[in-house]
Amino acid sequence: MTENNTPEAPNTAMFASVEAASRRWIDEGRACKKALNDWLDVIYIDRQNPSTPEPAETRGDMAGYVLEQIKAFNRRGEQARLRELFPPDNEPMDWRDATRAVSQAGFLPDGRIACTVGMPHESRQVHVLEGDAVSTMEGAILFGRSHDRGYYALAFDDRIEIRRGWDGEINATLPYPDSYGDAFAQAHPDVRDGLRELDGAGWCIHQLVVFPDGRRVAMASAAGIFVVGEHGAQLLVPEVDACARKLDHDDPEGKNGFVMSLSYPHVDVSADGRYIAGGEQDSSHLVFHEVDGVWTRMAEVEPRASYPCLARFNHLLADADGVPQPEVALASCHFSRSATLSLPLANLSPGFEASGYEADDTLNYVDDRHWASSLLPSKVGYFIGANNGYIWMKSHRGYQFGYLHVGGSVLDLDLSEDRKTLLVASYNGQVVQFRAPDEEVPMFISEKNVERPDPYLITNSRLKDVKRHLFLIDEAPMVW
Repeated sequence: MTENNTPEAPNTAMFASVEAASRRWIDEGRACKKALNDWLDVIYIDRQNPSTPEPAETRGDMAGYVLEQIKAFNRRGEQARLRELFPPDNEPMDWRDATRAVSQAGFLPDGRIACTVGMPHESRQVHVLEGDAVSTMEGAILFGRSHDRGYYALAFDDRIEIRRGWDGEINATLPYPDSYGDAFAQAHPDVRDGLRELDGAGWCIHQLVVFPDGRRVAMASAAGIFVVGEHGAQLLVPEVDACARKLDHDDPEGKNGFVMSLSYPHVDVSADGRYIAGGEQDSSHLVFHEVDGVWTRMAEVEPRASYPCLARFNHLLADADGVPQPEVALASCHFSRSATLSLPLANLSPGFEASGYEADDTLNYVDDRHWASSLLPSKVGYFIGANNGYIWMKSHRGYQFGYLHVGGSVLDLDLSEDRKTLLVASYNGQVVQFRAPDEEVPMFISEKNVERPDPYLITNSRLKDVKRHLFLIDEAPMVW
């Protein structure tokens, strides 16, 4: 889909009434989505190239007007009426310089939603969404959790707190790492380590994952990937030899307090706490296990594309007899050559090596097209949140079940406890909830030219958009 249409300046006089504007928004929106879905059916059902051009969005000139209506109806507390008159649709809108990216979103056990507004290199705030209400976790800059959601971590400028449940008692308070460790100091005795000078914002933390014991976190940051505990930290990535290369590149003088500058740092911890997977742009995909209290490299996988960018353990997979088949998904990016592969944990052993580039048969090949900006495990594979605004639903062996267009890079994904509501955090500044039908019907549409249950979505699924929270710059959070 083409995004970032350039709208005309808002003109409240361009329609005789808000109802007239609504009629155009709805009529042209439904027609455009029907044409787009039919066009995509040729690609994904007929497996052919369409003979006609991609249908064009016709409402770009309405973007400024609709944005003003979003603000006005929210200020009056008439969010339900706003959705009725102007059903949410990102395609005609131009959110550039209008919204703040939502980098995290997750369901809490009681059904509330936690989200982080802002990217790692920006100022960030953690909010809690409950109905139309939005509250702020004062001082928190991002959050993490354990796989079973029993523990949550909140990062502040001076510490990381691990709590039993979101609102529960503090289980552990962790200091940030104060150095790159003895091995780094011994290898570079003339370099002044700069970590102790960083506050929470200075770390540019991308991810926190809480271990099952609720006492430690794996932390992926621009300054390095660490296991952090109450009494210290261990650097996982980069290793000392890679540190030397980065030192030569980033700070050849080495006099002013050296701090790493990693791109795409990422990490995940297996549900049982036995393994850590992670990496960064210049590494391979790496898997670690703990040996005598020290996290040690166990496996190295050459990426399918150029730059490792994500890792996510999947403990939901099982074979036909229900026997668990856990694995870890490993995503890498390089424009059109982006890819996601997966490594079955049964194949792991100390010293394991494989090549995604060479299509090693110890690996599964999930996707060879999309730049994954988020990954959500499912019982059959993965939801791939892509930087092109789509979510791709695929098996762990590469079969595509479905797709859903959201708009804006899909930065985080989650499912509700009943697995009926898909939660999406978007670079376009939105937290979106999509609900599956309550009745037992096939989730994916396999026949051509079928109108979708939600006529405003580009998808082959039966999901419906049920709520959006919108985070505009210099505005209170809004609901669409």
